[in-house]
Amino acid sequence: MKLRQIIFLFFFLSGYTLLAQDQIEYKADKIKFVKNYKGGAKRLIGHVQFTTKDGMYMTCDSSYFLDNNNIEAYSNIFIRQGDSLTITGKNAHYNGTTKLGIIEGNVVCTEKDMVLTTAILNFDSKNKTSSYQTGGTIVSKENTLTSKHGYYHSPTKTVSFKYDVKLVNPDYTMLADTLKYVTSTKTVIFLGPTNVLSKKDKLYCERGWYSTQTQISHLTKKAAIYTGKNILYADSIHYDKKNESGNAYSNVRMIDTVQKTIISGNRSYSNKKTGIMWVTDNALLTKIMGKDSLFATADSMFAFEKKVKKLKISLVDSIKSIQKDTTITQDEKDSKQAVIIKDTLNYIKKDSSIIEAYHHVKIFKTDVQGVADTMIYSAYDSTLTLFHLPVMWHKVNQISGKIITVYFSNNKMDKIYIPENTFIISQLDTIHFNQIKGKMLWGYFKDDTLRKIDIIGNAQAVYYLQSEKKKLKGVNLIESSKLTVNEKAGKLDQITFHKKPIAKILPMRDLNVKEIEIKGFNWQDYRKPKNKADLFKKDTKVEL
Repeated sequence: MKLRQIIFLFFFLSGYTLLAQDQIEYKADKIKFVKNYKGGAKRLIGHVQFTTKDGMYMTCDSSYFLDNNNIEAYSNIFIRQGDSLTITGKNAHYNGTTKLGIIEGNVVCTEKDMVLTTAILNFDSKNKTSSYQTGGTIVSKENTLTSKHGYYHSPTKTVSFKYDVKLVNPDYTMLADTLKYVTSTKTVIFLGPTNVLSKKDKLYCERGWYSTQTQISHLTKKAAIYTGKNILYADSIHYDKKNESGNAYSNVRMIDTVQKTIISGNRSYSNKKTGIMWVTDNALLTKIMGKDSLFATADSMFAFEKKVKKLKISLVDSIKSIQKDTTITQDEKDSKQAVIIKDTLNYIKKDSSIIEAYHHVKIFKTDVQGVADTMIYSAYDSTLTLFHLPVMWHKVNQISGKIITVYFSNNKMDKIYIPENTFIISQLDTIHFNQIKGKMLWGYFKDDTLRKIDIIGNAQAVYYLQSEKKKLKGVNLIESSKLTVNEKAGKLDQITFHKKPIAKILPMRDLNVKEIEIKGFNWQDYRKPKNKADLFKKDTKVEL
């Protein structure tokens, strides 16, 4: 923002205009004395000129030069200060006692490449101030500023603009209620609702400041930055335009309008050059999914944006590597190359922002809850993955594994994948649990409800048999290479075993529940978030 030139216009008007001088030389085509005009005056008519020793010069068609050092000038006002400042207008009045003056009627002030136009310009040479209240426009080589009121105070070197302030330059447009510029520090101060619009982003605040020297800004009171599909809200935002980085404090919210995700917290840092943002202090991820959103908390969260340039470099390197491969034919090389190009282009076209959450991860949705140490959400393939001893609960079922990945489609849960150490537990009462263990799990959702589960590899099951009145009759112990579970109303409704299952049934009278527990059994209901408020509670007991 180059406002520093603007103040020169006001500077000359506030303290060094011709009309503010006590010792004035004058001449005209005709000069006569008028005793009965306001206590006595000299009447100057035709080619009137006023000059001062410091080089101020004014001309007009006619004037009264009163004995009390007041001046009234009429028609075709022209004022020049030095080689750079000129002022034109219709009429001018100056009170030598109060040191107050006014220039009115299509006032045009020019200082080098700066031009101020207004209907009426007021100045106070005693207090070294100047102002307009009838609307003004200041035009320079790069800036055009308009406002209803403009004010300059020379002692503090502060220029202020108020009401419908608009500053336009090639890089941005600023719309404000009140704008101050402190020339000593080259700082713009925002007072009232302010918008700064550029091709890349939009800034909003109702209080704040911007340094034209360092290009650092501090936005407060409803502070917001809009960048493409993202919106950042906070109580205060400190932004470094040169380095494209910033910090936000208190009630921070980063909204992705495309992916319908919100990251909130009380402290954040972002860097547009690296495409990284982190949020901490009550960090919360909200994934909007219709009426039932998914919430996740962690000690800290990071958001990353894809870097297309790096992807293109990686693509070139991959193609070079394929072409150098002497173990495959040229047709095979072309086929591999075509697949890589297709996959990379699809990746570039698709939004691929990533959110990572670290330590004490908790998830809550009405019918799904989860805990882990680390979580990653990828917009590229719409997946949410839990790492490091993750556990999920779906209705009455506890699901655990080495890694848990949930796939989303159209902002709904589509399927779940566990590649290793799958374990499903559902509680019947305080001591009896249905159990399923295996290597790999694929689960399939319909309308956000888990309907079918496939366990692949070393499948084991402990499944209690119940009467129509839900009384336990016995337990079925089964082993198979694969099993399929169909659910109904959130409970295990039917289990199908594939490829020569081994099974036995034990009656309840011969049952020792501890002896039939599958190895690795660990009921962790105490870790389960029961509601959204539980997400921010610290675990008092964690068995890992």
